[in-house]
Amino acid sequence: MDGLQTISVSPAEHLPGTHKHFDRGHTPSISGVLVRTVIPSPLVRWIIPARIRHKNKNDVIFVGDSSIEVKEYLGDSLRQVIAKDDFDFTIRAARVIGTPPIPLTTEEPSGLDAIIKEEEMEATSADSMELDVFASPEVPPQILVLAMESSLKDKLLFLFASYDSSHQIRFLSYEHPLLYHRRYAERLGKHVAVDPRSRAMAVAAASGSFVVYTLKSTAQLREEVESPAGLLQDKFVPVKSERVMKLDGIILKMEFLHPRREDENHVILLIVFSRGERIKLRVYDWDHSRDLQTIETGGDFLVGSNKRCPLLLIPFTFTTGFILVFEDKMSLYHKIFTGDMEPYNLKHEYEDIKEPGSSRRLPLFTSWARPTRREGWNLENDAFFLCREDGTVWFLEFQRNSLPHSAKSEVGGISINVDTAFAVLVDDGIGKYRMGGRSYDMLVAAGDMSNGIVVRFEARKRPEPHQSIPNWAPMMDFCTAHIAPNLGSNAARPSIPYESQIHGRERLFGCFGRGKDHGAVGEIQMGVEASSRINFEVNTGITGLWILPDVAGSSSRTCVLITDLDDQTTLLRIQNDGSSAEEIMDLEDQGGIDTDSVTLTAGSTLSSIVIQITKRSIRALSPTLGCRFSHNFETKTIKLAHIEGLSSAVLVATDDNFLHYGEFLIKDREIALSWEDDRFPPFSLSSEVSCVYLVKVEQHMFAFVGTTARQLHLFSVDRKMGFNLILTHEFPEDFAICDSVAVIARDTRNIAKPLMAVVCGLRNGSIHNFFFDTTDGNVTLEHTELLTQSDPSIFDVESVSGLLFCINDSRLHLTELDDGLRSSPVVRKMSVPGTPSRVIFSRLSNTLVIAFTTIRVREFRDDRSNGLPQQRRLLYPTLMFLDPNGTPMQDLEECPHSTMYSSTSEPQKLPLGVSMNIGPSGMKILGLMEWRPFVLGRVFPLLVVNNLRARKGGRVNSGSIQIYHITRKTPNTVLIELKHNISLARPVYSLASYGASSLIFCSGTTLCLRTMTDVDGVPRWISVPSYELNTMVLHISVREPYIYLSTASNSVMVFKVEDTLLVPQISNALGRSGLHHLLIPSHSLILSTNTERTLAGQWQSPEPPLDNSSRTVFEATLPRSIRKLSEGAIKPPWLTVPEISPRVIVGSSIDGSVHHFELINEDTWRLLRFVQHMAERNATICPHTYAEAPMIHIEPRPRESCMDIKVDLFYRLLDRGSPDTAALLQSMLEAEPDPERRGYDFDTWQARQQRFFEIVDTALEPTALQKQDRVKVVMDFLRREILPPVL
Repeated sequence: MDGLQTISVSPAEHLPGTHKHFDRGHTPSISGVLVRTVIPSPLVRWIIPARIRHKNKNDVIFVGDSSIEVKEYLGDSLRQVIAKDDFDFTIRAARVIGTPPIPLTTEEPSGLDAIIKEEEMEATSADSMELDVFASPEVPPQILVLAMESSLKDKLLFLFASYDSSHQIRFLSYEHPLLYHRRYAERLGKHVAVDPRSRAMAVAAASGSFVVYTLKSTAQLREEVESPAGLLQDKFVPVKSERVMKLDGIILKMEFLHPRREDENHVILLIVFSRGERIKLRVYDWDHSRDLQTIETGGDFLVGSNKRCPLLLIPFTFTTGFILVFEDKMSLYHKIFTGDMEPYNLKHEYEDIKEPGSSRRLPLFTSWARPTRREGWNLENDAFFLCREDGTVWFLEFQRNSLPHSAKSEVGGISINVDTAFAVLVDDGIGKYRMGGRSYDMLVAAGDMSNGIVVRFEARKRPEPHQSIPNWAPMMDFCTAHIAPNLGSNAARPSIPYESQIHGRERLFGCFGRGKDHGAVGEIQMGVEASSRINFEVNTGITGLWILPDVAGSSSRTCVLITDLDDQTTLLRIQNDGSSAEEIMDLEDQGGIDTDSVTLTAGSTLSSIVIQITKRSIRALSPTLGCRFSHNFETKTIKLAHIEGLSSAVLVATDDNFLHYGEFLIKDREIALSWEDDRFPPFSLSSEVSCVYLVKVEQHMFAFVGTTARQLHLFSVDRKMGFNLILTHEFPEDFAICDSVAVIARDTRNIAKPLMAVVCGLRNGSIHNFFFDTTDGNVTLEHTELLTQSDPSIFDVESVSGLLFCINDSRLHLTELDDGLRSSPVVRKMSVPGTPSRVIFSRLSNTLVIAFTTIRVREFRDDRSNGLPQQRRLLYPTLMFLDPNGTPMQDLEECPHSTMYSSTSEPQKLPLGVSMNIGPSGMKILGLMEWRPFVLGRVFPLLVVNNLRARKGGRVNSGSIQIYHITRKTPNTVLIELKHNISLARPVYSLASYGASSLIFCSGTTLCLRTMTDVDGVPRWISVPSYELNTMVLHISVREPYIYLSTASNSVMVFKVEDTLLVPQISNALGRSGLHHLLIPSHSLILSTNTERTLAGQWQSPEPPLDNSSRTVFEATLPRSIRKLSEGAIKPPWLTVPEISPRVIVGSSIDGSVHHFELINEDTWRLLRFVQHMAERNATICPHTYAEAPMIHIEPRPRESCMDIKVDLFYRLLDRGSPDTAALLQSMLEAEPDPERRGYDFDTWQARQQRFFEIVDTALEPTALQKQDRVKVVMDFLRREILPPVL
């Protein structure tokens, strides 16, 4: 069956009493579409250190395209604090106004001064500063300024955060409108500059004009905004006055310059602009104490004719001067008001280029940042870091007395690609994580087609990375994949039909990054961010970890028990706040813990007993009573053990395959063990035990026991009855030995039927799920699902007091989880030695197939170079097969198994993770497809690659189709053989399979169909007449007899093969630049995307329309264009409803965001759209756009452009309505109609509410009891059907 036949349908179809029949006749059965953001974009445009919460909070703001994220600098890393993504505007520029942080003191004290300073720091403890934050809300030292734009309005947003009475962060803002222009180049907000003393600000367009603002001081704002009752939002107005200025030219750069310190009121603005082919400088200056009408300019200064556009403008702090950074040099200007503006040129040499050959041009400087220095030093000196796009960092230092000369040094590379997001983290000795007068700088950069980094720079030392900042943008391609449970050869595969395997959850993979150092393919998942606090190294690999109470009885400390490969046990004592960790070496301090033997398991019980089980003994101690207990095994060895903490019970399996059970108790302030006797003898098993697990359900104890005979036994355990075997489950696969059992969830929704989810991890890498049911005394174990282990490496996790303990190999990581436990994307990257562009999952080989470009630089000599070596940049098309569970990258040049392009078609054994060139330089892979044609009486496993071949000398590019036979007979090798190479006169932009053995493809603008057939026992190609289009085809899909095309100018076109001819059927009435499409056969619908940032649902009528055009059912406007649509069962199994297909529709954008789309019927659309209209006019849900909500009636009326539902707004409704989420929806229903929106709302709120209830009754069909609280019914519907996560 075609996988596209099972799609995600309307949630309302599966609600009780709401089953609807979809008529697939002459009207479309779908009316609307849900649009939600699954993975937000990771792009960061600017990084700005600024204290926008409190003077004691060292904040760093990451500014994206339409959101900001506030992080806190902890001295060596960044911790996530809060994100704000409800602007509903695009951010064009960002700056900070207000008082900068206090500079560092001169030097670290010594002797008595150091002791005094330490006492002062203890007095000003972190806890006291934390209380100061919550004591009374106040205006922080700095305020964030954002230049925002939408399709109809531009504005400035002044923003800061504070804590409310419940210690929750809330944002206060002020919006200042910007003059709107129709021409985009004249719209204000392209450039924003702030006076060094925050007295003035300027906002400029790309050309034509700019606006100068006079700002209020921080002291004045505090006087106006702060009050005993809290912060007054309506009094927060930072702008005093403004003046619009005209400028004839294109504005390139704009910055305020630093006046002399004695000039308290002097304000200087510098603008670099171009007019014609000339670049000019213009200086505006005025007296801050006077009106803005006094602004003067001294005329223009022409920058040298040989100068290109400046990349950076850097003002000095100790003088009224600046530096212009160009591609090949830097020009220093420092005599601004003397009439002598001649620059001093600082030559820039490209001594070291990271990744040479990755671009035809030299790397450019993209950003700069000024480090914090003590105040006395800043009077006569200035310094800043310059960052190049290849990650090279330079440090420039200037002295007033030696201008224009400088001390320049390259301080190293940060191993990432860098754009504009670059900053020096400020450490001024204020806050919880203060460092004092340090001798190093901490730099942070967000990656450009690579991860970001927090790195420490110290004089005469190599840069030291401290933290990675994830980035998966741009995402060039993605695929969904169901990985088979066994990755071995065909003989070793589990004996489970493939049809039953594909019903498991699929995984999402994308390709991203640039160059051999940053190219990657990664699995995209969701997780919770954690910050590293402590790392502890063990001599050998860690094999186990257990969290215990402090053996000394302290409540502020925790003990960690670690075992290693040397069969040793290490006991650590860790402060609960994660501030320190130490190993306990003294025997008395160890409290009876055996550190000379390997620990099998350990734990604490409800009765405060600490238990340790080794191979030879069971030990117990009570830290509160100070008593100990030990039971030794003289003739036996314990192989496996488990502790049940509720009953203080232990279950052990010995080397003679006997099970032993006992329970600890406290008697007369001593520990006793109720152990086996004649009434309760040990239980003998016929097979070797592989795992044991105890679980208590109500008053009954049960034991799960796995054996090497591929069995899982379930026992009931009772002190009077002994071991009673209830049932045995047989695992059918090879090597299906259960090595671990765990109860991961208890279903408490149905009290009458308590279910538990039991997970079994098998030795062959698979995971089995069971439902454990004990209703009415009957015990059942129902097998529910077969999953695949994503990473078989040793990795264990424990937690205590909000801290997470993770072990990996020989290192213990103590991490702190994000405060709000917010789920965020996690990308598990696998390196690719090039720039990836395509990725597919091959079911035939159970691998990822990646197409990427590798770059090789070769030297050559010719007559024009006078015999000197020159470099030539060569780009090669490359393929790689990769294990989805992770294979280390092997370098193309160094790996002995790497293969270069060869015109021969001999089979080649390609190891997984090793790349292979498949064509000459200049060829680019445009697509990959797995194909299984039926020819010569059998099915062939083939990989089809469509290419573009670049031609020199202005000649038209050509193309080809390469067809490879692929087999995987060993776990680590793919056998690949070139079978056909079809050369074509034009590039092959897209292709698809048609019928049993045909290919449909687009070469240039020609649509072609070729069939592989049997001619005398030899496969041969037969062509049908081609069809000439007026545009190229970017994507092709087939559902016979129809062929669907996404074209570059005509959106979606549909063809049909009739009598060996390609005949056009229908097309979209509106010509759009199409990108991709997805077929929804169950609803005769075509989802299509285009470059105009819309998603259209086009209905294919069963009867051809007279005008040959498809009907558009809905059209949704998105933040970014969707480059690719796909369908997969990526929804978590615990959120999958049995009656609804687990397959969902997702789409990816170039900025790395992933969106989910779900089709709904008209009744569901009408209900959700009604709520959406109210939410768009609510200041709590849309705080920055509610006043500009669309002027349409609040009751939904079906129109193509209004059929989308913005699910992100419903997440805000749920989040901001807490704790009573229904109250916010009720308040929107009962809000009085806005007089300014007369005609776009009901006359009274009662009429609005009555109509809403009617829509609820139609869509959800509530019972008579539910009708008493319809608002609650709607909120329950949203939580259950609309808002559960997709990934």
